[in-house]
Amino acid sequence: MLQGTGQDDDGDPERKKTRRAWRDVLLSLLGAGIFGVILVSYILKGVTIPQPTILLPETDAGARWPDDLQLGQRVAGRFVAALHTGDLDAAYAQMAGPYREGASLKIFRAAWTTSPLLASPQSIKLSRAHSATMQLPGGGGFVRGATFTANGMLLVGSGALEVSFTFLREAEDAHVIAVFVGGIPIVQGLGQQPAR
Repeated sequence: MLQGTGQDDDGDPERKKTRRAWRDVLLSLLGAGIFGVILVSYILKGVTIPQPTILLPETDAGARWPDDLQLGQRVAGRFVAALHTGDLDAAYAQMAGPYREGASLKIFRAAWTTSPLLASPQSIKLSRAHSATMQLPGGGGFVRGATFTANGMLLVGSGALEVSFTFLREAEDAHVIAVFVGGIPIVQGLGQQPAR
């Protein structure tokens, strides 16, 4: 009611238009919302939503392989420590059998002592390792590669050099089969060896 007149304000045509407009807006929003819900449910029913990858615990109770990077760091660490102290016999003993069969201790010593750059190795830090595994035919088990490679930095007296070690697995341990510094082979147990 309007104050003091005793009349309802519903009789005001301007007010009726405003109310009708608000009612129409609210009904439109309600209709759009219902349409949106129906549209989304229709789309979801027809589309398969990809599921995230689920990691399952490994149930294989077989023997665990040591981590290649940790194993490589341990073996390369012993190797470089022996070189650092000048114990080339101990460093040579870290070399894999195929290398020792093809290269004498004299050749090994020459590889590490003739280069002034390599004469003072101090430490090694391997940062990544690579190995391959092959599945046996017919869906059989997996066989890991006999070798793996680890790359990192070799700290010498003049600074850090990029280094790559190739290791030959032997049971739960490994031995060095090749060392490349800056892409150049220093010792290599694969292929032809220089004359003894």
